[in-house]
Formats: sequence, structure tokens, C-alpha cells
Amino acid sequence: MRRKQSLGTGWLLIPLVLGLPIAVFLAWKDQGPPVPPGMPREVRSGGSGAAVADAVPGAGVRAEAPSEPLPAVEVDVRGTLPPKGIPDVAAVVLPEAPKPETSTASANENPPPPASPPVQDIDWAEIATRPARWPAQTRTKAPVDFPITVEGRRSGSTRVPAGASVKVVKILEDGVEIAFAEYSSKVAFDQTTLGEQVGSPPQDNRTAPRVTEPATPAPKAEPPAPPKSDGAFLAPQKKWKSPPGDGRSSLIELFKVLDHDSRPDDSLEVTEHPEIYRGVTLMMPLRDALVRLGLSLDLIPSRRAVSHPGIPLYFRAFPFKYSLVGEPDDHFNVLNIVTDAGDRVVALQFVCEDPHSKMYYPKEEFQTYDFLLERRKSSTALKAGCEVAPSSNEVLLIESWLFDARRDKCLEIVRLYMPKRVANFLRHVIETRLALAE
Repeated sequence: MRRKQSLGTGWLLIPLVLGLPIAVFLAWKDQGPPVPPGMPREVRSGGSGAAVADAVPGAGVRAEAPSEPLPAVEVDVRGTLPPKGIPDVAAVVLPEAPKPETSTASANENPPPPASPPVQDIDWAEIATRPARWPAQTRTKAPVDFPITVEGRRSGSTRVPAGASVKVVKILEDGVEIAFAEYSSKVAFDQTTLGEQVGSPPQDNRTAPRVTEPATPAPKAEPPAPPKSDGAFLAPQKKWKSPPGDGRSSLIELFKVLDHDSRPDDSLEVTEHPEIYRGVTLMMPLRDALVRLGLSLDLIPSRRAVSHPGIPLYFRAFPFKYSLVGEPDDHFNVLNIVTDAGDRVVALQFVCEDPHSKMYYPKEEFQTYDFLLERRKSSTALKAGCEVAPSSNEVLLIESWLFDARRDKCLEIVRLYMPKRVANFLRHVIETRLALAE
């Protein structure tokens, strides 16, 4: 009986044992394999710049699908896609930097400077016919070789470096003849600074100032009177009152020259400053006079005492290249600036050592033809002449020359520009020394 009961209970356990694996299998099938959590990715909407996070199912983030499908957007992709690992630059939109606005007020306050006018073309053919525009000196822009000739044959050359001051002998249409010491050479214009010296633009080409109101015409002014000083005094040589020694004949000749155009004046005070020549005035400092005459301030010769006993002053000799009005062929190659002991200009003397014009036969013969250097004729065939003409109301022009009667040729011309105030003082010196010589 007990055995039958145990067998009935066993039949009841058989379905449970057989159904347990099936239940486990079904539960495992419904669960599925484990899925690793996914990373959220940005999905950019085609119609807006907003990014929507699309989560992977099974990662604990619920993804909500849009209720309506988004419209398709055509994307124009040009070029190649960026490599992996490089961020998409097109997805980042940076704001544009504000463009600077030009201030009208500042532009009006600081206008750009006007361009300088170009230097006008130089007509060298026209300048070659006007020696008055030739400067006395110029500078070299490149080394220049000056030939050395001995008895008409070239025996070498000497080179002058760039930047050296040389003398202007003659300006031609195709070049300029320059001299250094006793050597001369012809060079091109661009090898010197002549272009800057004679080719500066005229004053009329400068920008005219702005006039806000119509300018009224100024009344026609009379020429100004010569400036007056407040006590300038001549400073002659220290022994100007001493006896002349054997220079009595030289004093007499100079006295004949100044007799009709001067009166003795023993005062050393100078109260007026008339113009001697080309802007150079009486008692002007030597350096200022060199600027007016176009001479270089780098080459100032040493001062020498005048050898004539009637002119107790000093002078400096400069190489010069100038032609006076009326005689364009007579090039004056030496300029002697007469000064007092304080290096103030009192007279100017131009010397032409090779004139082309023919001076007339002198009516009255002299022995001296250069009073400043006391040069006298050395032969009876030579004739020396001298005349005095007023250059202006306050300045005398003493012109003397040396004439060769055999060749009918003028050998030298000297023009001395002397203010009447200086002539009056020299007249007093001559009379004083002649009185001491008796």
C-alpha cells in the first residue's frame, strides 16, 4: 500500500522536472544577449543649426522619434572629406570681426602730404651758352681720372675719389670740363652734382598757400634803403699808418685812380651796408658771402695781406668761373675777396687771365694793372690801362687791363668792385703815407 502511494507521488514530479528546462530556455530567449551601452551621437537637423542627441536603444536613454519625418535637405559637399580625428570646421560658425570704419574727421585733419614736384629736365645746351649760371665748383659722384701730360704727351693719370670738390672750367652740351689742381678732364653730367646745383625747381612750382579771403593788392613799395648798423668798424692792418718804404710810386698811381671819385675819410665806423655785387654787402661775414656767390665752404683758402701799400687789408683767392654781362667770352677764373682783419667783406675783385675780347689801347698809361696784388707790366711793348666807372650809387668799378701792342691782344682783365666808403678810407691812407714819405 505504501509502495503504491510513493509511485503516485513520483508521477507528479515528472512534469515539473521536464518543464523546468523548457521554462529556463524560454526565459533566456526573451531576455536576449547583453548589449554594451552605446555612445550618444549628434545628428544635425537639415533645417536648423540645432543638434539632436540620438541615443542607442538599450543604453538607458530613451530615443524619441519625431512625429513627422524631416524634409530632405540637399548638401553640396565640395572637396574631400576631412580625415578622421580632425573636427568638422564647417560645423563651427564663428562670428565675423567688425570691420573698422574709416573716420572722415581724422582723414580731413591729417591729409597726406603733397607729392614733391619733379625736377624739371635740364637744357644743358641752353646752360652752356649762359656762363652766368655756371657754379664755380661741383662735387664728383664717382672717381674721376685726370690725365697727366708732359710736353704734350700723356704720362699717366691721377684719380680723384667720389665726393671731391673740383673746379668747373666749362659746361658743354654733352659734358662738363672740370679741373683738379693743374689737371683737367671732361666728364658726363651724371658724374657730378651739377644737376642738383642748376636743376632745382623754380619757386613758382611750389604749392600755393590756401587763401580763405580775397587778398587785397599791396601798395607798390619803394626800394628799401641800405641797412644801417649800430656801430661796425673797419679793422685794417695794424701798421696802416707806417711809412710806405719804397712804394711811393704805387701810392701815386692809386691816388690818380681814386682822385675824382673819393674824398679822404679817416673814420673807421661803417654805418651803411651797400650791395657790392650779387647780394654781397659791405661788412658781410665771409662765409655768408661764399653762400651768396655759390662757393664751397669746405675749401676756404688762407688769408693773405694785400701787398699794395695803399690798401692795408687782406684777401682770399678762390678759383672761379664767371662771365660778366656784356662779354660772355671773357671767363673770369679767379675771385679775390677783400676782407678786413675780422673776415668781413669790403671789396670783390674778378680776374680774367685769358680774355677773348680786345680791349682798346689805353689813353693813359699805368705801370700797375692789378692793384690788389701789385702786378706791373714787364716790357715797354705791354700797355696797362685803368678806368673808373660807378657800378652803383655807392660802389665803384675799377677796371684795369694789360694789353700787348705787338700782337694786338689783351692779356688780362681785372675788375675791382669797391664801395665808396672803402675808397674814401683808402684815399686817407694814401695821403697819410705820402705825407710821411716826404
